[in-house]
Amino acid sequence: MCGGDCSDEVSNGVQNLATTPQTIQLIQRISTLGRPGSEGVREIINTSADDAYNYFKQLTVNAVEVVTTERGAIVAKLADGTYVTYRAASSQQWSGGVPTIDINSPLIGLWKLKFPP
Repeated sequence: MCGGDCSDEVSNGVQNLATTPQTIQLIQRISTLGRPGSEGVREIINTSADDAYNYFKQLTVNAVEVVTTERGAIVAKLADGTYVTYRAASSQQWSGGVPTIDINSPLIGLWKLKFPP
């Protein structure tokens, strides 16, 4: 598990995730990134909005649909029904407005990746 700067771990994980369509493998990999936050949340510290956006792009490389909401969030639908959402700043006040990726799967529920600096 990454305890500090996770950029190498994120990069290595993305390479594996982008080619693996199984949602459960995606979550197994994500569940080891960064440090645990609250339930279903992983914090990938010492990162930037660019890191978060690039990670989103790599996670959704095989998306079947991508839309941008009125509030600027980018939502991608994967073939298995999983939705991956990128927000440049979280809407949750307690999170300090950090970039966030939500992964919402019909098989395993909701996971959040937060990218605090």
